[in-house]
Amino acid sequence: MNGINMEEIDSLYEKLIINSSASPCSCNIDAKVRTEIYKKILDDLDAFIEKQRCFKTDSDEYGKLDLQIRLRLLKEIQGLPTPH
Repeated sequence: MNGINMEEIDSLYEKLIINSSASPCSCNIDAKVRTEIYKKILDDLDAFIEKQRCFKTDSDEYGKLDLQIRLRLLKEIQGLPTPH
């Protein structure tokens, strides 16, 4: 199964929030990192959807690709590191 390793996306999420001052309540989102995460997830989605077209919807391979698509969509929505 190709695509970006979820750990790579998680490591980008760790870099996403930056402290802008000494106050722990004052944080900003690094726009460059956010864009990089979004692009990696979208690229993966495109690749998985393209691969899915080669399989019947009831096949194991289709299901595995479907899981990878759902994991990336969930990652984008939640924006949290993947539990290990």
